[in-house]
Amino acid sequence: MSAITAGAWTIEVSGFEPSTFAVDLKPDGTVSGQRDVDGHCGTVSGTWTFTDPILRLQVDSYIGLHAEPVDYEIRLTDAGHGTDDEGHRFTVYAS
Repeated sequence: MSAITAGAWTIEVSGFEPSTFAVDLKPDGTVSGQRDVDGHCGTVSGTWTFTDPILRLQVDSYIGLHAEPVDYEIRLTDAGHGTDDEGHRFTVYAS
């Protein structure tokens, strides 16, 4: 996969808790955006880094009353698909 750079990205997560992130990865390493979990939407904010081939996303997801910490370390392939050590599968693409 080409480098993950600052900009608008969509990250689809499948596995035991499917969700979709629509995020803005900012040049300063911060991230903000939205998360949809089974039709329930909320905001996310936190940080991101990319060291080929690993995209690290550390955010607080605000769906409901309390923030849920989300920490993904995604190993990406050339096709924009990836996995992590917890069994999630990902599709990452520019929005």
